[in-house]
Amino acid sequence: QFQFIVCTVGIYVTYLYYGVLQEKITSFRYGEENKKFDFTISLVLIQCLVNSVFALAKMVVHPPKKSAPVMPFFSVAMTYIGAMFSSNIALRWINYPTQVLLKSGKMIPVMIMGFFIRGKRYSVREWLCMVGVSFGIFAFSFFKDSSKVAKENSLIGIGLGFLSLILDGVTGPSEEKLVHKYDISSDQLMLYLNSWAVVALFVASTATGEFWRFTVFWSEYPEVVVHMLVFALVSAVGQMFIFYIVSHFSALACATVTTTRKFFTVFASIVWFGHTL
Repeated sequence: QFQFIVCTVGIYVTYLYYGVLQEKITSFRYGEENKKFDFTISLVLIQCLVNSVFALAKMVVHPPKKSAPVMPFFSVAMTYIGAMFSSNIALRWINYPTQVLLKSGKMIPVMIMGFFIRGKRYSVREWLCMVGVSFGIFAFSFFKDSSKVAKENSLIGIGLGFLSLILDGVTGPSEEKLVHKYDISSDQLMLYLNSWAVVALFVASTATGEFWRFTVFWSEYPEVVVHMLVFALVSAVGQMFIFYIVSHFSALACATVTTTRKFFTVFASIVWFGHTL
């Protein structure tokens, strides 16, 4: 359908730039002291906050037809921010192409959890599509000189990448289940999940003291705020397309699109930052 094509192109374009911005923020050195950005919770917090405002603004323009209780969305929000947090923090130990390629198997946990969470049955064609796409990207990643990659990556980062992959697999089918149960719009889903995420991340950032350290950091290097806001805005636009696919098509369709776009994200990171594969 036309809407699916528009959403697919939107995801490809926004997350191509999203990946470049994410790596720029986490690897860029600020000031004469060459300080590195080390505030993962704050980064995800700003991202979720902007996502919430973006979804709320859309709901003001196009009010939803139905409402839903917010509590059932809490557990899904936790897996949602867990996937984002582990994905972001993994970049301390692995480069972005490796992180992306680790998550290229996202369709596998989405299909497995779709069966357990929603009792879904998948056709032979869908299983073959999953195997073909996942194997293709894995082959692209691993059928190469691994000695070059080892210089940029570590087991800690790889483990966090796999954790993000598993949490993604739980999140997608759970989102799909909530959409069908409460008959809500994609904007409502985006708002509820990100609002819970903002609450949890703010508590975590203040409890760990990161929020105050981040406040000092951005006051010294205000350019990081610009980088983060652009990053968050791009994320919000990309999420709009993602939640539309989850709401109107399926979590597997969304996983297929987000997995195939990783080819382009990897190439962008290689060209922009000069990584090797």
